[in-house]
Amino acid sequence: KRLKQARSGTSGGGSRQAPALAQDAPACRQDTRRANGPDEDDQAQNPRARAALLRVAIRTGAAAAPPDLDALGLPRVRGAV
Repeated sequence: KRLKQARSGTSGGGSRQAPALAQDAPACRQDTRRANGPDEDDQAQNPRARAALLRVAIRTGAAAAPPDLDALGLPRVRGAV
């Protein structure tokens, strides 16, 4: 959820007293603001579907941002870039 907000440029604006930060062009846009849940037909066919949520993001023409390995919590490997 937070990754989608960050990549689409819809995350919080920060402090209004602080200077504006330079932002890259959004790599995706949000189709809907909320997560989409299953409809009644899906739930009738599969009762476990009621807990499923789908979040949609549509890619734009902007280049993809490199992954932030620190935010993902991955361990550092010696000799890796």
